[in-house]
Amino acid sequence: MVLSAPRGLVGIVVATAWSYGLSGVMDVPYSFDKWISLLTLLFAAFIDVVFGYFPACSARAWTRQKPCGTNECWGWSLGSLAHRRATSGSRKVPSMKIASMTPVPPRRPNQGGARSTPTRRPVLSLLLALSVAAGLVSSPPASASTPIAEDIDGNQAVPLAAAFQLDVTPRLALPRAEIVAYGVRLQSALDEAQRLLSTPQFVLLVDRSPNVQAMLVYWGSAERGWGFVGAAPVSTGLPGRYEHFVSPLGVFDHSMANPDFRAEGTKNKQGFRGYGRKGMRVYDFGWVASPRGWGKGEMGELRLQMHSTDPDLAAWRLGSAQSEGCVRIPATLNAFIDRHGVLDEDYERAIASGSRLWVLRKDRTPVASAGRYLVVVDSKRDDRPAWSPLPSKR
Repeated sequence: MVLSAPRGLVGIVVATAWSYGLSGVMDVPYSFDKWISLLTLLFAAFIDVVFGYFPACSARAWTRQKPCGTNECWGWSLGSLAHRRATSGSRKVPSMKIASMTPVPPRRPNQGGARSTPTRRPVLSLLLALSVAAGLVSSPPASASTPIAEDIDGNQAVPLAAAFQLDVTPRLALPRAEIVAYGVRLQSALDEAQRLLSTPQFVLLVDRSPNVQAMLVYWGSAERGWGFVGAAPVSTGLPGRYEHFVSPLGVFDHSMANPDFRAEGTKNKQGFRGYGRKGMRVYDFGWVASPRGWGKGEMGELRLQMHSTDPDLAAWRLGSAQSEGCVRIPATLNAFIDRHGVLDEDYERAIASGSRLWVLRKDRTPVASAGRYLVVVDSKRDDRPAWSPLPSKR
């Protein structure tokens, strides 16, 4: 009933356009939440029934009791006046088209003409437009077009999301709004790097901001949306020391061109196991350009790697910038990515072609939609979000 009104349809179009423009001004992703939109639609229908349908029925019943043409309605008709004068004999009414001056019968609501509630329609259209706008803007973005999709195709859960909750510690619990916002950052970084993902796959997103220091694991594509798998604290480059780089921004390819290796678990002169326990996988992304964290900050060459860290001396510091430019991750997250082959798309191709790769663990259970990209962004936050606390002091 609501959508059948032309002004209601116009209101929906206006609300949609207004919501899209408002999302750009507010710098928030545009979205369409089906449940909130349904709720606002039901609210608009309720308003239309209460203030439109029932008053119209009352007006219709009233007009049946007091039809137009009587003095209680809009006054004496010319036809009734002529009839009185003609029958009173006081004066002969000349022959004229009396038929055109007879009382006008009341108009039915479905016969066109004036509406029973002419002043309420603009108000109802405005209420409908505002209701649809509320469903489009106020709700957190949730569509399968780019931002985020917690469920793929309605029923299929995001792959490995449950396993992440069981296997990875420590974890970060992000609010939905943050998950959506980072999904938008992820897609923007992929678009800028001209990485078009034709099929859904896993992607690792790192926020190098000193006030965040977190990795978010996503699964999806630009077409299907980005499903959130989980998040954990990390450590990126800490500038201010010699040979300490700022972790570079961009999209980095994990491929056989820079083969991975495994940690030996040995300590350096300071007693520090830089790659973590023996057997931990070291993910190699090759030589990349990165700003130096010392001197004048010129660009330099960094061997970008993602790996675990010393379980006794540095693991508890995850969540703060500590590395020489690489990305340090929790040992449980390292094992999770390794066992499920989250970034092993190119390695799976090598296996399919007959290669035997010693670096891959024997008990691995690879996913069917492995990815290959590490994306590093910087949210440049001024304050520390509650969901990414500083590491506690030992």
